[in-house]
Amino acid sequence: MRASIRRGGGRGKKTRLLGVFLLLGSPLFPPAAPAGPEERPAGEEGSPVVTEADRRLAAIVEAEGVLMDSYRRGELSEASLLARAQGIADRYESFLRDNPEHLYGWILAGKFLRTIGADQRAYEAFRRANDLDPEVAVVQQQLADILVGEGRHEPALGLFLRAVQLAPEEPVYQEDLGTFLLRFGPELEADGAVEAGRAPILASRAFRRAYELDPDNFDRAYQWAQSLEERTDPDWPGIAAAWEGLIPLPETRAGREAVRLQVARAWLRAGETGRAREWLAPVRTEPLRATWEGLREEAGLPLDAGTEGERGGSAEATGGTEGSRSGQP
Repeated sequence: MRASIRRGGGRGKKTRLLGVFLLLGSPLFPPAAPAGPEERPAGEEGSPVVTEADRRLAAIVEAEGVLMDSYRRGELSEASLLARAQGIADRYESFLRDNPEHLYGWILAGKFLRTIGADQRAYEAFRRANDLDPEVAVVQQQLADILVGEGRHEPALGLFLRAVQLAPEEPVYQEDLGTFLLRFGPELEADGAVEAGRAPILASRAFRRAYELDPDNFDRAYQWAQSLEERTDPDWPGIAAAWEGLIPLPETRAGREAVRLQVARAWLRAGETGRAREWLAPVRTEPLRATWEGLREEAGLPLDAGTEGERGGSAEATGGTEGSRSGQP
């Protein structure tokens, strides 16, 4: 088992408001009578037109934000939380009854329902949004996420791919696709949805594209380089070069030291002990120390101090070139 090197800080868990709300006991979105598109007044050329429905929806979203902030600060009892969430659900229901063809109303209602754990109701909302406009990437993404939660991975794959197709310049959809392929690739390959051995390759390509679209984002760069190791037959020299190319990106010592240890580990896996030793100067980040000690031992180096020729991971350790970014597919 390879060592796990964390980069000093993870993403916060998605807040879910208990998932047990009164709205789950009754239909949130009753059938609405067909209605034509809302007539929007003509505005100045090139300027967005804000309707009364838009203002009403914005007020609901604002109330939702206030609720979430209060919840995160621990200012609400469970009873108050339930009551206020029910109130927001009621406002979405009323809004959509009056504006059944308001695309963003359905999208925002669906996102709120997912936040509170009502995924089935959210799915219905996103399906309604998809009926109104089947070419909105975020709707495909949200539908895919819900299907993943239900274990329906093959149809979810099609939706993730559709989101990427609809918004090819948006890195988050590439990242979602890569994450999905890494996590569920074995099942997709076993079911014949993806050719055997292809899921990790396609995942790393998606992560690389996300990084290319957002080249200053260290998290995306780290995710791409790490995904290269998931292939059936990893190219360790190429992976080491990819990690070296990321050295200039992190803004913290912890990030630089994490990347430096990844470089060393990749060179060790490539059988290049001498090159690995160059990257194993002491680390100051305490959570990385155990990994550093393990790699030093594997490289046959003492633990008491750095040795001549080791790179310290600071300004002088900028190994790799800009070309390393795309050197791995």
